[in-house]
Amino acid sequence: MPLPRKKAGRKVKSKFWIYCEGSETERRYLSSYIADHFKNVRLVELIEIPDIKQNTPRSLVKRVIDDKKSGRKLHSDVYWIAYDRESPAKYSDQLHEDSLAIAKKNKIDIALTSVCIEQWLLLHFEYSTAGYDSCDSLLGQSRLKDHLKRIGINKYDKSLPSLYDKMKPNLSDAIVNSIRLMEYNSKHYDFNTPIYRMNPYTNFHTLLKAIDNFLEQNGIKKLVLDLEN
Repeated sequence: MPLPRKKAGRKVKSKFWIYCEGSETERRYLSSYIADHFKNVRLVELIEIPDIKQNTPRSLVKRVIDDKKSGRKLHSDVYWIAYDRESPAKYSDQLHEDSLAIAKKNKIDIALTSVCIEQWLLLHFEYSTAGYDSCDSLLGQSRLKDHLKRIGINKYDKSLPSLYDKMKPNLSDAIVNSIRLMEYNSKHYDFNTPIYRMNPYTNFHTLLKAIDNFLEQNGIKKLVLDLEN
């Protein structure tokens, strides 16, 4: 009598984990970006970490390290943290230096924006090398609010659900402008200057590219979008 055939086990695929600190801006933007560019995606997980007083860049990295060691993750999983530089008065340079070093040691990538994620939003509309001391100063002194009004956002809110949908026609401009900004910083700062000392700065576009690459490597093709409709 032949032996019963063994059932083939389903291979568990790696996941792309993104940890977002504080406001819902990054999480909502990323969630909308993924839904807009890919169909039926379950390989990307967005984790929102509450904005509490005890949170620091170091604690965010530690949270990811703890999750990696929990036993529920695969060795091949990918980890990113998206957070703001904030003002030096809130987070010291040393705190950022320690956090980036620990993240690199533990194979965790960082999407850092200085001084806040609104810098990335501003780059959707204009190329700017102006630095700001805080998010309040950026919102008060830059032309971001004026740009947003022209696309129908009369009152800016970090948790606005339609933010990405309103801004996506300008996404390619944001990517080009952020690359230009990185090139500008490479010429105007000393070679060894850490990214948290650059203002303005964002590498948010590299996170989007990493998402694209990860999903396409896992057989999920990017949708072709008509941004004019």
